[in-house]
Amino acid sequence: MSDKKKEDKMQPVFNTIGDRITYLRDFFLNLNRQEFSKRFNISYRNLTKWESNNFNISDVSLKHLTSIFQANNIIVTEEWIKSGKGDIPKILKIGKPENSENSVKFNDSIKALYEAKEFESKYSDTIVTMVSSDAMMPFYQSGDYVGGVKYFFPNIYDAVNKDCIIVTEDGLKVFRRLVLSKDNKFRLLALNINCQVEPIIFEPQIKIAAPIIWHRKVVKS
Repeated sequence: MSDKKKEDKMQPVFNTIGDRITYLRDFFLNLNRQEFSKRFNISYRNLTKWESNNFNISDVSLKHLTSIFQANNIIVTEEWIKSGKGDIPKILKIGKPENSENSVKFNDSIKALYEAKEFESKYSDTIVTMVSSDAMMPFYQSGDYVGGVKYFFPNIYDAVNKDCIIVTEDGLKVFRRLVLSKDNKFRLLALNINCQVEPIIFEPQIKIAAPIIWHRKVVKS
């Protein structure tokens, strides 16, 4: 058997979009469907249908799913998930890119990820996340990175009426504007009332609220 045939035989085969989504979730993140759905606020029912190839994924959902994987240091494109075309995904090794003719040409989203990791490591008590939906448009675009300083209870009230990265008690991380209702209950609001995700999250059990102090816009390639 030729070396070329041996290499082809060793490469994983992803015949369907469901195979590729399952591979990313299971191999890279080591999460079952229930864990993935809960952590990233993805419908378990939809995820099961996508992975079973029983339901066509929309362009909006595909973009959102891709952004989740990218935010977790996986180099992957929408095109690969959708069609299998292009390079097989791999983990991004965080570090300063080599400045040589043989180094990888990073697009702006990868550069932004490096900068986000640098921000989080440089400043204590901070948290960063990638904007993964249209909820905070027009000020924050999907694919941008934001960072904030962590507030814990009771200082969370100092973050009211600010755009915040929110971490709930059950581990959900979302980016919304934090407000208080008339009955003194927390609400998480989307700035874009026509967004594709839930525009209002009622009475979240907030563990961390991080008002935004850093915003890295990403130039689309």
